[in-house]
Amino acid sequence: TKKIAVLGTGGTIAGTSLSATDNVAYRAAQLEVGVLLQSVPGLAECLSGHGVVTEQVADVDSKDMG
Repeated sequence: TKKIAVLGTGGTIAGTSLSATDNVAYRAAQLEVGVLLQSVPGLAECLSGHGVVTEQVADVDSKDMG
């Protein structure tokens, strides 16, 4: 059986802020990979039955990755 693995590393996409234009309160690496996938409209239906596995492997701001 084939599986799709989605690894979360934190970074910009997983960041949060009070609004889309607020870069003062922005904090990187706040959302887990499962939460991010659930927030994409229609993605759950596309991936249904494909054996998706998620794992949060890091919670690092992208500027701190090496």
